Amino acid sequence: IGFICMHIHAALQGESASLSTMIAQILTETIAIIEREMQINLNDYEVAKQRLITHLKFAIKRSLDGVEINNLIGDLVHDKYRKSYQIACMIGDHIENTYGISIGEGERCYLTIHLQNIVMYRK
Repeated sequence: IGFICMHIHAALQGESASLSTMIAQILTETIAIIEREMQINLNDYEVAKQRLITHLKFAIKRSLDGVEINNLIGDLVHDKYRKSYQIACMIGDHIENTYGISIGEGERCYLTIHLQNIVMYRK
């Protein structure tokens, strides 16, 4: 049933089933990295998790299309949210090394903000 759902979802989104499968795998691996590094269960932060997943889906598609977003907040993010930025870089490196998809600095910074939101929810 999951296989059929994946094909239907891919058709509705106008993308191949293999792309949908790859994105789903990347999201699963990314969630595992975040949960391991932050020592949390993302299911406890459902809103933040959904925002993160939505961002990652579009970030992957932008990267595959060769679209890079501007890094307008890089210096602020690097300095203020070091741990979240390190995790974002870990995720970006994993995606690049495993799938050959380059996650640019701008995407890493916005990913950092999503991770930092999770940190803020924890407090």
